[in-house]
Amino acid sequence: MKRSWMKASSLWREEAIRLVHHVAPQIAEGRLKWRVSEGACFQSRTDRPTLYGLVRRHAASITIATVWSGRIETLKKTWLVALCDSLIAAGKTADLLILDDSQSGFTRPRLTKAKNAVLTGISIKRVHRGISTAQRRPNRRATAEFLCTQCNDILISAQGGVIWFIEDDIVVPSNAADELLQQLLQTPDAPRTAVGGCYLSRHTPDHWIAANVINNKVIHLKELPDQPTAVQFTGTGCLMVLKDMLGDVRFGVEWNHGTLRSTGHDWVFCWRLHERNTPVVLVPGVVCRHHKTATEWY
Repeated sequence: MKRSWMKASSLWREEAIRLVHHVAPQIAEGRLKWRVSEGACFQSRTDRPTLYGLVRRHAASITIATVWSGRIETLKKTWLVALCDSLIAAGKTADLLILDDSQSGFTRPRLTKAKNAVLTGISIKRVHRGISTAQRRPNRRATAEFLCTQCNDILISAQGGVIWFIEDDIVVPSNAADELLQQLLQTPDAPRTAVGGCYLSRHTPDHWIAANVINNKVIHLKELPDQPTAVQFTGTGCLMVLKDMLGDVRFGVEWNHGTLRSTGHDWVFCWRLHERNTPVVLVPGVVCRHHKTATEWY
């Protein structure tokens, strides 16, 4: 094996599958065996979609990314512990990328050894520009412009093949990483581009952060579907994206569709995926807490 190939594939075992990009494709009579409970089973050719999903999941590297406003500073440890618990339940590790927009600066709280182990690296980038979240929040366009810039920066700078956006007031359930990865990477057909967890709107608490355009009106979901379902809009509160599938899709400031328009970086991103026929899939089994304070949520 060429040393240059290993360097280009980041050296780590989890990245070894990327070596295939450096050589011509070959056809092999491959077989896979693995142990299930007390016995062993044989992987037949007819189960190839399942096999490919397992390989994609095993090889996936994850970057968890957030723009940290510091608006609910006392929520920080709860937020971090929840995402670590979710990774542990899924048997995965992740890098953590913090774009720090807080007044005082992000400081990492103490975690147990087990929880620290699932965070393979933490990067903090200061993005604060002298205007507080409280000052910017009433101005929707200023907020959208700021978040658009930061989220596009995450798409560029994140090292993981899977980028998991988690906003700083969203606490994910323990099953979040597992179920989102299943829906993103382990579907019978090709991998999806983006999947989202569910949480209630801060502005309209009886609405979920998901919507569709129906008869030239934006209709927000008041009830969750029974099964994972494509939606035209959702937020970046709990959004998992497969980076290699994005192509040139990026966040924007203002969404326009005929006479309809809305200011929102996330709506532009989701609509572009919808127009490309690779919409975000909402996963109803992942229900997050959307916090008002450290102890209250929607």
